[in-house]
Amino acid sequence: MGVAVFGFAKKMKWAWFIGTIAATLFMLSAFFPIIPPASVGLPSPTATTFGLATILWFGMLFVGGVDKKIIILCFFIGIAYVLSFMDGVASISRYQTVPDALPHGIYAVTQMVNWWGGIAWAVSLMGILRRKSWVVPVGIFAALLSIFGGYSLGGLDFYLFGKISMFLPAPIISTCLLIYLLLPGTQAMLEKRQPGYEGS
Repeated sequence: MGVAVFGFAKKMKWAWFIGTIAATLFMLSAFFPIIPPASVGLPSPTATTFGLATILWFGMLFVGGVDKKIIILCFFIGIAYVLSFMDGVASISRYQTVPDALPHGIYAVTQMVNWWGGIAWAVSLMGILRRKSWVVPVGIFAALLSIFGGYSLGGLDFYLFGKISMFLPAPIISTCLLIYLLLPGTQAMLEKRQPGYEGS
């Protein structure tokens, strides 16, 4: 954020994109500390910080003149990014607290799958903002990682504890995003934003 402020002060072209990256990372770092205390019924003081991070993120996109449809798409990709990362964190917690061997193996295997899914979602989000041609393939990659990792953990939680798991929002949102990214209309919308696009 400090680098972005410096860039804006110097009226550098890269300042907006660096500021958007900072806001995206700020959302994750503010959301992460909410989960542990909330899971045991304690207050989550960083919830306010997460709200400020969200306002900053939307503010950066509005300042950048990003189209509303793109903002909505980026918002859901941002949610998938945060939740996929959290699935990876939660699998570490389960690995430490569930003693059985089979769940240990599933938690270990899916942990990095979910983190890579979160990273891929973040990369695809930045790619959309930078109008890159590789956005859809990276988005499909991110969705598949989050789907495979998240549904596996959600199913395992249901088997072990008999309840709907918080592992499931990430793969459910990723499934919806996968379907959306595969639609010809979505691909055409993203293609039109690429530099040098001349239409059909």
